[in-house]
Amino acid sequence: MLTTAGFDTDTAVGGLTAFSLLGVGGLLALPLFALPAILAGAPVSPGLVNTALLGIAGFVLYTIFGVIILRTERPLAALGRAAQSLWNWITRGWNRITHGHRPSVTGLDKRLLTQRDTIRAVLDRKWRQAVLLTAGRLGFDFGCLLAALRATGADPRPSLVLLAYSAANIVALLPFTPGGLGLVEASLSGLLILAGVHPGYAFLATLAYRVASYWLPLLAGPPAYLLYHHRYGRPPAHRATPGRAGAPS
Repeated sequence: MLTTAGFDTDTAVGGLTAFSLLGVGGLLALPLFALPAILAGAPVSPGLVNTALLGIAGFVLYTIFGVIILRTERPLAALGRAAQSLWNWITRGWNRITHGHRPSVTGLDKRLLTQRDTIRAVLDRKWRQAVLLTAGRLGFDFGCLLAALRATGADPRPSLVLLAYSAANIVALLPFTPGGLGLVEASLSGLLILAGVHPGYAFLATLAYRVASYWLPLLAGPPAYLLYHHRYGRPPAHRATPGRAGAPS
């Protein structure tokens, strides 16, 4: 859709990937902001302490991995070759079972390095703006959860709610349900209870937060798609592979 709207494909892919990586890094870094409260001896549930330690360890590993990927080529190229070999092995087995003709993947390592270079170029030019906007998005989203909690009458420690928020949003990254549907509600309400929120308030605040942060934005999707379709029309059809039987010219 971005390509149809006139954006360069490599720039669009690099920008979206950088946005995702910054978002994940921000979520993993959130427990660091709650660390002073834990070290100061604030009453914290052991479950939230473990969450904080896991988040901090994840952020450290994420930072090390990011530096290695952005500065060197061998690890990413090796990962691309390994993924390519695994995918081609699966494809060959699937072709034998179904008598299909799925082509093998080639050059995945070079494509990954190209996308890495695109992401690095995007961040080098406007990395301050990218970090600021990512932090602002997370901050407003966290503020939405705090507002939902205050609306129920609960008054927990913001640092403990921050731990619950970061853990629940990391759970949402798991590709089991769309947008972490069900997983976020269950994990966030449980973690809020560990943060000292009354169970009834925790469930009510979680539902209110998810309505505001997940369900209401979905209502903007159909009008946005209709406006997009009206302005840009249908995406152009991909050119058929030469020699393919029955392919349109």
